[in-house]
Amino acid sequence: MTLVLPKAKLHVKVVAAAELRTQDSAKVNAFCSVYVNSDKRERTEIIPGTPNPEWNQEICLSLASCVTSAGPEKVELFGYLTVDVWDSNVQDTFVGRVMIPIRLIPVQQTRNGTWYLLRRSVAKEVVSGKILLTTYVELSDGIEHYNPSCMNMQLFNACKARGYHIMVANGKNLVHFPGLTEHIEMAFSNVLVEMSSHVCNAQLYLTNYRLIILCTSDLRQRSGQEQLCDLSMWIAFNNLFTMETTTETLPAHNQETGCQELLKGFAVHLLCHDFRAVKLLFVPHKKAVHAAVEIQADKKGRNRLRAQLKAFTSVLKDLPLPVARSSSRGTKVNQDTVDSSQVRNHSPMGGALSGMLIQMVKPSFPNFFESVKPEEDGEEDGGEWVRYSILQQGEDMQDPRAMGSDSLIDIDEDVEMDASCILDASDVHLELAPPKATSGLVKTFLLRLEYLVNNVADDPPAFQYMRLCEENLETTGWDLYAYPKDMNRLGVMDGKWKLTSRNGPVYALCPTYPQLVFVPANAEQFLEESSKFRSKGRFPCLVWLDSVSSNFMLRCAQPLSGAAGKHCEEDEHLLRAALDVGPPNGHMMIFDARSFSAAAGNKFMGKGTEDVSRYVRTTLTYLDIPNIHVMRESYDALRQVCLSHSSLKWHSEIENTQWLNHLSLLLKGSTTIARYMKQKGGSTLIHCSDGWDRTSQLTSLSQIIMDSEYRTISGFMVLVDKEWLSFGHKFQDRLGHPAHPQERSPIFLQFLDCTHQLLLQFPEAFEFNMHFLISIADHLNSSWFGTFIYNNDEERHAKSVVVNTLSLWAHIIAERGKMLNPQYSVLKEPIYPICNVRRLRLWEEYFLRYDYTALLAQSRDCDVDIEIPGSVSDNADTPVVWMSDDHIRECSFCQQRFSAFRRRHHCRSCGRVFCHDCSKNKGVLTHLGYIQPVRICDECYKKTLPQIVGSQDNHDGYVLVSEDGQREPD
Repeated sequence: MTLVLPKAKLHVKVVAAAELRTQDSAKVNAFCSVYVNSDKRERTEIIPGTPNPEWNQEICLSLASCVTSAGPEKVELFGYLTVDVWDSNVQDTFVGRVMIPIRLIPVQQTRNGTWYLLRRSVAKEVVSGKILLTTYVELSDGIEHYNPSCMNMQLFNACKARGYHIMVANGKNLVHFPGLTEHIEMAFSNVLVEMSSHVCNAQLYLTNYRLIILCTSDLRQRSGQEQLCDLSMWIAFNNLFTMETTTETLPAHNQETGCQELLKGFAVHLLCHDFRAVKLLFVPHKKAVHAAVEIQADKKGRNRLRAQLKAFTSVLKDLPLPVARSSSRGTKVNQDTVDSSQVRNHSPMGGALSGMLIQMVKPSFPNFFESVKPEEDGEEDGGEWVRYSILQQGEDMQDPRAMGSDSLIDIDEDVEMDASCILDASDVHLELAPPKATSGLVKTFLLRLEYLVNNVADDPPAFQYMRLCEENLETTGWDLYAYPKDMNRLGVMDGKWKLTSRNGPVYALCPTYPQLVFVPANAEQFLEESSKFRSKGRFPCLVWLDSVSSNFMLRCAQPLSGAAGKHCEEDEHLLRAALDVGPPNGHMMIFDARSFSAAAGNKFMGKGTEDVSRYVRTTLTYLDIPNIHVMRESYDALRQVCLSHSSLKWHSEIENTQWLNHLSLLLKGSTTIARYMKQKGGSTLIHCSDGWDRTSQLTSLSQIIMDSEYRTISGFMVLVDKEWLSFGHKFQDRLGHPAHPQERSPIFLQFLDCTHQLLLQFPEAFEFNMHFLISIADHLNSSWFGTFIYNNDEERHAKSVVVNTLSLWAHIIAERGKMLNPQYSVLKEPIYPICNVRRLRLWEEYFLRYDYTALLAQSRDCDVDIEIPGSVSDNADTPVVWMSDDHIRECSFCQQRFSAFRRRHHCRSCGRVFCHDCSKNKGVLTHLGYIQPVRICDECYKKTLPQIVGSQDNHDGYVLVSEDGQREPD
């Protein structure tokens, strides 16, 4: 049982801050706001006119603590210490935030403080600076801090059983990731989880790595059958695209009484990059969650409660329990069944509560719904809050001690309650949906989740594993790629090409290039001027060489020719030198990934394209591939279609997204490059605008087409390291940095999808299977590994990524056996795909993994034609939970947006919101208490048709009505 006890205090000393900046000025009038969870905030004094203020101010805060199953002398501390730094110039301006889990704060005083980097509180904020804090927790005498390692171990075992801990290679051994380095920060039980029209009751865990959902039951299953689908999942913080919070009042019909009840709760809508739309509903469910009782007791109330407990102690001794024993702390009784009528008859309150039992159940996981101080609007709370759960009258009146708990009843004068007992209704404040304490706790949960999501790009969890893991780890996977080694395989080491270090180790020429690059042996002196002439300093350098014909592939960025047509002789000499070391009288084709109009438009911004009249033996062609903004819009449109439940005009909706058309353009451009080099014997120079998006797509895909080595597992990983990581694809920005949302674009995911298309057309040419590509795509947004964090080599070196994180390839190596293609046979020849959009297919293994059809496929013993998502269950005990129409903007079936001409209508059967066209039918739902025809959606209407055809006597509670309101004949 968790209780709010005044047994812990948090001491915070705000020492100093450094390097504070705001957008308006470098001079900051800084002050700090310090608080725990959503409690009252303490404020420091204002230090004017300096970016490096010093406060040395101590603040003492009260902490909520939990008595654990280890005994009342063991308490668990939870929640977060939050320190906000503000600038009080003309108006208060936010500077930065630090949010520290209480469990990480020592329980003993320390002299040395800790510097914390300031982080953003919402997206798009640019924060800088750090703050020095000294913190420790003070416990009352005789109280010890409880280390919840056993709870972390239980979560580890539960996730391990479901495969939520992945394997990574540690030298020759395998270890679990994240393993025991994962710690629970917050936990909730009995949360309703909805995804793709399926609803489950679940336990929710917020850890230092991710959000974990472990489902316990499916609320829409047929009577007498196993659960239809399991919505258990985990979501990485960087995978969360948007979060929206609403307060919902959900009408639900009680099947036992036939009355309508209101369930109030908080709904959190999570939209993920991998096309998951998850709704978390924090509301007490009558069949899954016992209602909550809150006791706000002042001193008089606590004394009255203690007196009632003492009186009830004697009652327990007289009950027919097989075993009862006494201790210095009170009377302990084994958990056996007790006749509830005897309890009421012996109750000192005389049954005023009419059979409502206060229930104590030891949870297998911590329940953070309990022991939270509520928030009263406009007034401060003067007492302590104690949470209990009750068993409602009308439910099975079994004594809660027979409900499977292995804890003992413990009644003690010094502990308010650790027992099952009866209370007078006048002593408690009943609030059956949901308690105000839930409001404060959910707000704390959302505040923490938003903080983690907004800062995961700058503080990825990839660094936590190496820091927290107690094992000796080897950084397997980082040594897989070596640029000189890969070039040596291609036959570059023949004296014609030179490995130059002019760019490193300080990245003097180009900060987004690797330290070592290959250039023509006699052209090293031209690199500095060529880098000045190319956008972002990205001068032409070698990425692939045909070992047979000596044809080469160069990559770079667009030239800075501008509208005036500027040129650079050193850049011209560099490309001429490349042609001289190639095949005799060789020709070079410059492939510009943009369209002609886009390249011409860049000239007015000081950029442009090459003037081929100044470059010998060169021609120029445009590939007409759209930019990152068009790709982002196409990806967002594809997400909307895949999240839709409607199958009407499915193929036309997919076509309208233009996603497959963009893949066709990429494959066509890559095939054109490969054919030019292999069949026409020419060399190539490839660039787009800045040379790190479309350029990486074209160079890597064309190499897969031409070189069979890159169609193996190890070769593909080397290709990604070379073309994407070392040559500076902006992974941090393209995956969605909160400060640069306009930079987000699915460039690398498009490359994986194109590889998927090649795998479908040439299944025997690839060593890897579909699981290999999906594993890479999944961890593209996880931030668990150092592979896809930050934008370039320079940033990764500055953060010591190779030393402080694991490589994704360590996971691929550990799971290599699962990723092998049984059809693979070595094919040395190039593979030229059919690029027509007719031969391309939606990557349903990735994009449709979480739609309702995929979830139905998980169902055991389920007829898809009958079990339509959202339809009413055959189980008459299943309640109907209505969706709130406050935040619903489109029909649940056809996905058409609501307007003044397209109104919202609730289906009385499944509770979802539809438009008029999708809910024209009516029915009498006798099992839900409706005796008059009410509106039901088309899906629920169709569901009843097979039952009526099969039985004229049993309509399963439905009386069907046509659109004009007349009952349909049997």
